[in-house]
Amino acid sequence: MCGSKNSLMNISYQHATPQAGNESVLIRIEEDHTDRTACLLVDAGGGIDLDATLSDDEYLAAVLLTHAHLDHYQGLDDAHRDGAPILTSPGTAAILEDVFTEGARRYDFSNAEELLKRVEPISEWHEVLGDTVAVRPVPTGHTPGACGLLVDVSDGDDRVRILATGDFTTRDAAAYPGLDQEAYSSVDILFLTAATNDGFETDLTDALGTIVERANAGSKTLCTASGLTGVHLATLLATVSDELEIHLPVVLAGQVAKLYDALEYQYEAITTVPTFESTAECLEHGAVTIAGPEIPVDGSSGRLFESIRDDANASLVQIQGGDTEAKTNGEFAGTVSSYPFSNHPPEEALDELVASVSPTHVVVGHQRGRALEQYKDKWDSFSWATGSSMTEMLYEDGYYLAPPWVGKYTERRVRNRVGQVDTDRADDGVLAVVESIPELERREECSLEREGVDVAALKGRLYIDVSAAAGTEETADTSDRQSVAEASNGTLYRTSGPTLPDPPATAELYEDASDSNSPLVETVGVRSGGSGPSRGTTRSDAPASNGTVDPESVVSDPGDVATETTEYSRADSDTDVRKETPEEDATVSDTDVTQETTDEDATESDIDATAVALTVEVDPAVRQLAVQHAEREKVSLATFARQAVDAYLIEVLRGEAPWEDVESVERSFTYEADSAFAKLLSTAAAESGHESTDSYVFDQLRASIGLGDERAVAVTGADALVEQVEALVTNSRSPHESAADVVQAALGRVVLP
Repeated sequence: MCGSKNSLMNISYQHATPQAGNESVLIRIEEDHTDRTACLLVDAGGGIDLDATLSDDEYLAAVLLTHAHLDHYQGLDDAHRDGAPILTSPGTAAILEDVFTEGARRYDFSNAEELLKRVEPISEWHEVLGDTVAVRPVPTGHTPGACGLLVDVSDGDDRVRILATGDFTTRDAAAYPGLDQEAYSSVDILFLTAATNDGFETDLTDALGTIVERANAGSKTLCTASGLTGVHLATLLATVSDELEIHLPVVLAGQVAKLYDALEYQYEAITTVPTFESTAECLEHGAVTIAGPEIPVDGSSGRLFESIRDDANASLVQIQGGDTEAKTNGEFAGTVSSYPFSNHPPEEALDELVASVSPTHVVVGHQRGRALEQYKDKWDSFSWATGSSMTEMLYEDGYYLAPPWVGKYTERRVRNRVGQVDTDRADDGVLAVVESIPELERREECSLEREGVDVAALKGRLYIDVSAAAGTEETADTSDRQSVAEASNGTLYRTSGPTLPDPPATAELYEDASDSNSPLVETVGVRSGGSGPSRGTTRSDAPASNGTVDPESVVSDPGDVATETTEYSRADSDTDVRKETPEEDATVSDTDVTQETTDEDATESDIDATAVALTVEVDPAVRQLAVQHAEREKVSLATFARQAVDAYLIEVLRGEAPWEDVESVERSFTYEADSAFAKLLSTAAAESGHESTDSYVFDQLRASIGLGDERAVAVTGADALVEQVEALVTNSRSPHESAADVVQAALGRVVLP
């Protein structure tokens, strides 16, 4: 508000780390009736020097800590003085002991014990200088436990309200709410962190997709990240497991586990291992293990990385929040990926916040040079974007001062607007209801959408509910029954349905009879237009899947009982089974083809939601076991088969020969019975028309376990899957003689322990 001449209070600011990250700011509050000037320090980044900044008649009244990232607390041990309380959110306060302990070990953070004594968690208004200055934390997303700070300064009839955003997002962060841009219309001075990232949501979705793909392919997947980022990722992966109904165990190791436990999260999918003697306690096939630091050179992630360095089946996903050099394929036998993780809002969010708050002053921080200068005079407020280390007066004796470079016209325009805003506030009774400030509490449930995950893109990458999301509409036709009949006669056929995203990677399978030790895979390349990592990413991913497969704990059958031929036939192109809207006409080919499935256990939504790439015949017992597994995983048999085939092909693409240790399965049955029981069985067999007692007992057992003669298994996917299976069959090193052999071997690896 504009103030009056009765006020004898001055408010100024000074950037405390202008030559470093420019994330710290010192706010001075000078009153005429006190001998010393109280100062509030918002964050304490590296390079801060309060000895040079504070004069003899100034003192540190409080430190306002927005969150526990290193660049915001690293200078705290040097800056702290005068017994000042360190005010922060309850979430950040809960983890500071672990954070400071790690800081002392890694960053020469020497005063941790004394600093912890000064930490005061606050969630409501907290008086700093009696009735003059009060502080309250507000939710700002960004990272678990982060907060912004509202500062209420009152002197007589005048009140100045300040908001220091700290790093913020309008998105949630691990279920902590983001900044509500509409909630702070009473703010007069806005200290705005201008770190932005327009690509975060894409980076995040890509990273989650890769992590889930690798784990669900049966890989030991090590995800390396800094402490709070690891916690953030863990909550997202657990939410992926819940929302998308994917079995995805998550193990947190070391510092990440300690922070997760300190924040008192409780997700069923997550297990914490704060300390471990053996890396085997943390790593398992089909699970994601998250540990720090973000590059596995030491600490927990370093130990875990060394244990899987030579494992060609393992995966390393590096989540980089800083300017670090990621591990590459040359340093790891398995699959390597890296993704940036910089959780800041898009540029437009800054404009929206300033427009909504409509403050008199905007002081821009956490930027330097040209990145900072772009905000000078950008908004309809007095914009301070100099980054200088000079003290700048914002409010003096009841008036807001304009920056010295602002012309009279701009000054008059801003003051007229501020005057109108003050009038509107009074008319609307804004100050009377100011206590409707957003609560700091964490939400009970995490939401992928609120966190900024592109759920539709993630589902598409994982082949989940793809066509349903695109609004496609399938109808049944007699051609369905015809195709099922073809499958039962031993015909392998392709079918087409809604357009599916291409797998994230394909491979060229080649024949080389001259060298039995040569890998079956020559190259792996990213398909044009397919999902791929964002900038700075090294990947060699295989096709996506969304079911867990453990390649070391199952045995495959290369197809001793498979009865499929290699004849291919397209579904009848003259059969119209699709009702198209005008919008769909532009994307659907002139030839309508039917989507087929022979999975009697799949629901109608399952069939409509996927495209079947091929249908084969396998051993009835293997099929029945696969049906049971699919039911437990809550997916259709066709989708489960695709997951198994993906996992099998991944082994091949890595140059492995997963068929070498496979033992053939021959149907056999033996039993023992005493003479009386044998007589009863013999009589029952004769009465039922069986040729032998053995065949009678066998048929009775088959009936009791629900084993029929059904052999057909549909496999979802795009044409690329069929091509890969064909290439494997025709390769001279492969023992498989048909696509049915491949599918049966892939299923056997999962269902036969």
